[in-house]
Amino acid sequence: MNIGIIGAGVMGEVITSSLLKKNVVAASQIMIADALPEKPAALAKTYGIRHAADNREVTAFADIVIFSVKPQNSRAMMEPLSGAFHEGQVIVSIMAGVSLGTIERLTGHKELVRAMPNIPAKIGEGMTVWIASPSVPDCSKMIVKMIFQAFGLETEVTNEDLIDAATAISGSGPAYIFYVAENLMKSALELGFDNREAHRLVQQTFRGAMDLWHHTGEEPETLRRSVTSKGGTTAAALKTFGERKTPESFSAAIHAAYVRAGQLREIADGKPDPAADLEKQS
Repeated sequence: MNIGIIGAGVMGEVITSSLLKKNVVAASQIMIADALPEKPAALAKTYGIRHAADNREVTAFADIVIFSVKPQNSRAMMEPLSGAFHEGQVIVSIMAGVSLGTIERLTGHKELVRAMPNIPAKIGEGMTVWIASPSVPDCSKMIVKMIFQAFGLETEVTNEDLIDAATAISGSGPAYIFYVAENLMKSALELGFDNREAHRLVQQTFRGAMDLWHHTGEEPETLRRSVTSKGGTTAAALKTFGERKTPESFSAAIHAAYVRAGQLREIADGKPDPAADLEKQS
């Protein structure tokens, strides 16, 4: 089984290193390409994999071709590959927002998997949500599942809308957690801790809280209530969050990420980027 990766960015390297670390395939069974040729050349030198001069060389080599480029670049990458795939090959796309229908239309290929991993895949703790088109046989789905399991947990869904939802929840989710941590750090510094102490406080608080949740299996609300004494310090903080409409703001932010996934699909379909228009007006 040969695996081709188009896109030698962060996730391209994560997938490469994970497959090799978990012995899913040998280095000689991986080929990577990128619009910037120096990037796959560097990965080839680091990991001993093959690198290609162009994307069609990857499609000729691989049984499974992984699209790992920015969604804004998806159309320019896929259109030249129309007709380059043969029966039995599987395309796996991790491009946010780009639908199975768009991929099929631009590549002319029907055996497709659309997935959304996240950045903790870098340390083997990723979460990947994925869906396969009806044309993908069970044997190929098992191989795809092994690829995702090489860098974390995975879950298959049967409704493609849930991929956009996963993009907003687990795909972007680590950034939300880092945002909370960033602001906890700022508050710790404002209250007198030095940078080293603030890092230690916030990192262990997150690690301990997540481990407690994982260990108990209880609902977050139950755990939150167990920490909140009536009239205590936690209650005072949570009251302020409520008064500042933090839950509503959080929900609106998640919805914005979900809407953006839909916009990325439209960009891949050739429509203008609404975000680019707003930037021009600002």
